[in-house]
Amino acid sequence: MEKLKKAFSRLPICLCADSLYACEGFFERCKWTNWRYILRYKEGSIPPIGAEYRELKKLEKNYQEHLYSKNYQAVKNHYYLIQIGHMIGQFMEEWEGIWKKVKQSLEQKHKRLLERFIKK
Repeated sequence: MEKLKKAFSRLPICLCADSLYACEGFFERCKWTNWRYILRYKEGSIPPIGAEYRELKKLEKNYQEHLYSKNYQAVKNHYYLIQIGHMIGQFMEEWEGIWKKVKQSLEQKHKRLLERFIKK
């Protein structure tokens, strides 16, 4: 994170990560770099956070607005990131099928790819 902050010090960044990264160090670094974050929480993955979330929901009472819907740009960014990830996944699945059909060794396939990139 420090290298990224140094290279792009003025760039506003929003990290999209799994709940695996939800630790004190992550939150401290995000605060220090003034970055925002979106963490995907899977029920049961971090019990203390789950308990805290449920307690906050009780306090919320009739507050119906979703946490991320307060910032329209954040919702759009999150949606685009999900779409890009889905597209990459589809591309990789299709590529794997094509890659397996080519009757060459892995070394030959890599050599041909490199030759194609160098030609262009």
